[in-house]
Amino acid sequence: MPHSHVRTDCCLEHHFMSTRNIYCHGELLHTIQMASIFSDSKTFVDMKLKSLPNITLENFNQFMDTTSRNPTRDQVIDFVNKTFDPAGSEFENWEPNDWTENAEFFNHVRDVELKEWAKKLNALWKFLGRKIKDDVKNNPDLYSIIYVPNPVIVPGGRFREFYYWDSYWIVRGLLLSEMTETVKGMLQNFLSIVDEYGFIPNGGRIYYSMRSQPPLLIPMIQSYLEKSNDTQFIKDNIHIMEKEFNYWLTNHTVMVKKGDRMFRLVRYFDLSSGPRPESYREDFQSAKIFRTEGEKEAYYSELKAAAESGWDFSSRWFILNATNKGKLTQKYLLKMLSFDILNKYHFYKTLLANALVVLSSTAEGRGDRGSNLGGIPATLEQSGEQWDYPNAWPPLQYIMIYALDASGDDWAKELAYQISEKWVRSNYKTFNETSAMYEKYDATVSGGHGSGGEYNVQLGFGWTNGVIMELLDKYGDRLTAEDRFEDNKPLVASIAVDGSVSTFGQVLTLVLALVVPLVIGCIG
Repeated sequence: MPHSHVRTDCCLEHHFMSTRNIYCHGELLHTIQMASIFSDSKTFVDMKLKSLPNITLENFNQFMDTTSRNPTRDQVIDFVNKTFDPAGSEFENWEPNDWTENAEFFNHVRDVELKEWAKKLNALWKFLGRKIKDDVKNNPDLYSIIYVPNPVIVPGGRFREFYYWDSYWIVRGLLLSEMTETVKGMLQNFLSIVDEYGFIPNGGRIYYSMRSQPPLLIPMIQSYLEKSNDTQFIKDNIHIMEKEFNYWLTNHTVMVKKGDRMFRLVRYFDLSSGPRPESYREDFQSAKIFRTEGEKEAYYSELKAAAESGWDFSSRWFILNATNKGKLTQKYLLKMLSFDILNKYHFYKTLLANALVVLSSTAEGRGDRGSNLGGIPATLEQSGEQWDYPNAWPPLQYIMIYALDASGDDWAKELAYQISEKWVRSNYKTFNETSAMYEKYDATVSGGHGSGGEYNVQLGFGWTNGVIMELLDKYGDRLTAEDRFEDNKPLVASIAVDGSVSTFGQVLTLVLALVVPLVIGCIG
């Protein structure tokens, strides 16, 4: 039986008119993605066209006619091989000219083994560098990638283009590696995109162009300014920074009345129709439980809003019986996230609570959920989604560590160090065993990579490298590569969590106050 196709309005139509029927919606996209010729749906939408879109669509219609509009999988494979070049055809070889073998921050790392590791991580920037070919600029209709003039450092693996919020931690690491020119080029790319499109897409593909990610452009620019003192760069681009900020206020806010007062809340939001092109098959299949097209479209919008949050996916968005439990089809992000993103006592409360469970497990008697040697898990719910237990993510460790340390409280600062120690040692052990850095890690063991979600765990990895460099720079005088943990020793002093005014309560309030501006991009 031939499949009916569904529309995916992923593109800013006035910018990507000619290619939207190839990479964003339509029968061609549906036919190829549902044939399951690639294990990862993203592979197809990253491929280059061999002919212009109109010719490709004519050839596709002829192909469908000759196969009675019901081609076999082998016939689809043959059509794709004749019509598209492999994913990755848009890049040329490039090594950053500002890369240096001996970055100054190495001197902050006392432990010999960790210092050697830092040097190896520094070398990985060369392998994660990408420069888009001039052919993309000259023939944009043949590609799904969004052209940017300057080279970028990408996350790695399937993530072969820039990603918005990943770039914050990549930039932080690059600045420690003294690669300020590379960082400036990446920032110029982002600013040029904002200037043209009004916002920064989720990633550097046209199928990401109807959603963004946590807005961290201003914090990235602040990091660059602190390292370079390039005040002219700020003067030249402040109007574009304001343009992106206003995009969020204009397109992502709702007014909520509480009592006699009205509040403006910011939310992640996407109302484009159809499955995500890069996860088309997965979205289409999971939506089959819904009866009407309206229910399916609402579900697709929820998926894309979750993807915009960066947490794709997590029980954080599940709403079965008003709890963070259930499954992916039981989520109402558009209805709940406007509250979640800016409420001081709710935002990241889960993450902070997880830290307490992990780090005070002996005193609290929390069992196996407290025996995490590999970091702070994203949640304590084991749903099978990648932003849930037992996965521990680099950006979440960073936010936790730096917010606690910035509190100025001695207890919180020591807690920040001890979280860092666990994280660094686990990452180091994994690297020694696999010669790789991973997108996410297993919180339950020291030296295990993460799992779950829509795709296999990815190697590289941009934000992981950046976070480790930050921690080695910050705590390098104390950290060691020793692979021993005193499992039975509480990492922090007894913690009062009875609701009274306690050290923890004071620190929690301050941590939340620090975290919220970071994630909504208002620092600086």
